[in-house]
Amino acid sequence: MSLLALLLSSIQICDAKSDTEKFAYDLKTALQHLERRHPDLALFSLKASLSKQPNNIRSLLLKAEALSMMEKFDEADSAASAVLKQEPHNCDALVLRSRINLCSGRLKEAESDANAAIKASSRNASAYLARADVARIAQKFRESALACDRAIQLDPRNSHIWRQSAVIRKSRRADSATKRTFEQAIKLAPDDTRNYDDYAEFLNSRRKYDESLSLCNRALQIDPEDGFALINRAHLQLARKDQGRALADIDKAAAVLPWS
Repeated sequence: MSLLALLLSSIQICDAKSDTEKFAYDLKTALQHLERRHPDLALFSLKASLSKQPNNIRSLLLKAEALSMMEKFDEADSAASAVLKQEPHNCDALVLRSRINLCSGRLKEAESDANAAIKASSRNASAYLARADVARIAQKFRESALACDRAIQLDPRNSHIWRQSAVIRKSRRADSATKRTFEQAIKLAPDDTRNYDDYAEFLNSRRKYDESLSLCNRALQIDPEDGFALINRAHLQLARKDQGRALADIDKAAAVLPWS
């Protein structure tokens, strides 16, 4: 092989490695943005990753998640369905589409996807949470509770599973059980602001404003730009007739959550 050919081959290998590294970076960045609930920023990174690999399963799933968070359900459905065209039994895509269908008012389709997710992976905790959420909307509260219990049994160390179970349970007015579930989520992941935010929202709905304020402040200590903690704090301040502080928090939340 000539020296020129060797140089060209070396350049191509470096370019391929660089593309792979850029793709991995874009995907990691998108995931970090989603964890902080900045789907608009996640979509920016995902646009870059999908331009390199348009059919990448992970990128499409994250895109569906981001669009769902922004309540762009038709686009989210398209992204989840693009995964299912490639992998008809992809449990994560079925769970996502079940949630999208539920948010879009398509209860039967949501139930079908949740059941398909369990059939595809009978030990996937998120699949049982999807079924629990469908049962909650259908007001089948015992079925919903059992599905939550099964999800926790399958993945007892996963803070997300505990938090989502608490969010689903709260509609049953089982307050003490809901609080215990949120507290376990915090115990498992004390640095995840989502646990504090969802718990504070629940406490606001029960007019437990002192407890809620404590959780909001803890979340903001972890992430001063946690817009959801600011929104929760604004709600409780409005309930206390403290309009000045409430408006200040709303303005801060609008600045860090421009997509909401």
